[in-house]
Amino acid sequence: MRKRVSIIFFALLLTLGCVGRGGSISSHSATATSVDGVVMNSVDIVPREVFKGDDFTLRVDLENDGTYKTSGYLYVYGPAWLNPIHESFELNPADPVNDIPGERKTIVEELRANADIPERTKQQYTLYVRTCYDYRSIYLATVVVYSREESLVTRGNVFMKRSTQTTSPISIEMVGAPKYYTSKGKLYVVFRIKNIGDGFPASSDCTPSKATPSFENTNRIKRFILESSIGSVRCIRNSDIYLSNSEATIECTIENIPSNVPKIQLTLKAIATYTYYVTRSTVFTVMGGE
Repeated sequence: MRKRVSIIFFALLLTLGCVGRGGSISSHSATATSVDGVVMNSVDIVPREVFKGDDFTLRVDLENDGTYKTSGYLYVYGPAWLNPIHESFELNPADPVNDIPGERKTIVEELRANADIPERTKQQYTLYVRTCYDYRSIYLATVVVYSREESLVTRGNVFMKRSTQTTSPISIEMVGAPKYYTSKGKLYVVFRIKNIGDGFPASSDCTPSKATPSFENTNRIKRFILESSIGSVRCIRNSDIYLSNSEATIECTIENIPSNVPKIQLTLKAIATYTYYVTRSTVFTVMGGE
């Protein structure tokens, strides 16, 4: 027997990583805080010691730590005598511009310790809690591009003026100096996608009854999109991107950049979408009684 109680309330959070201007991409790329999009602030069991056959309470506090609305499932599993549990959740994002915090939700489960252990003994068990949720990472960069003539006169070169990244478990950054082919009107850029969270990404969707994705779908990004304020964009890879050693690189070109002004500022927006899994555990004791 178990009762499900969901308490929804709001709490403060969100951070945006920003960097200043500079001529070197490698030393001025955006930074991200190593946190998950949906954070398990606490996983508590009350009481920590129970007699077999008694009820105990599991309480999990979730918080959306980013700027993307998400939905997913909380899975509870571990001891063989415990029937696996799944509980859905949906969390609104934070709005840092208007100082609106992200949403929190506390999931409470009433469980029963149906452990088959002898009297006058006790046994420790580990309870696992896993979240699965859909998320995305957004990276913005302002790139200054000189025309061919201006570059010859002033020796100006392409550089990134500033960049911003939303808080998320998958980071995006521009690596290396952008290369501008003035004769063809193309800008060549390279992005690095990296898993900096406490879990792993997958290309498959969350389902109510499956807490573990298939092996071939793990460590993958569903889709990568690059948008430019000027010109047309083409990337070598856009979907089902595999992360080797927690990261991958994507090469893109921006074509048809105007060259009729000395220099121009481009706004680049990179978006990565994925499903993310994070697991926590807690230990409790069941006593056999007298």
